[in-house]
Amino acid sequence: AGVAEWDAGRLRDLAAQIAEFEPRRDARLVDVGCAGGGLLRELISRGFRCSVGIDPSAGCVDVAAATG
Repeated sequence: AGVAEWDAGRLRDLAAQIAEFEPRRDARLVDVGCAGGGLLRELISRGFRCSVGIDPSAGCVDVAAATG
C-alpha cells in the first residue's frame, strides 16, 4: 500500500519541523500511533538513528515492518 502524495508531503513537512526543533541526530524519538511508519522513514532519512514507533494496530505494525 502506497502513501498518498499529500500525506507524504505532510510527513516530510513534519519531519523537517522536528529536525529544526531537535538538531541532535542521536536524539531518541518515539512516534506513538506510527501507522505504516511514514514519519519514521522521513526521520531516518534525515539521520535520526534512534527513531522507533508503536501502534496498537497489528496491521499497521506489519506494514511498517514490511516497508522498513
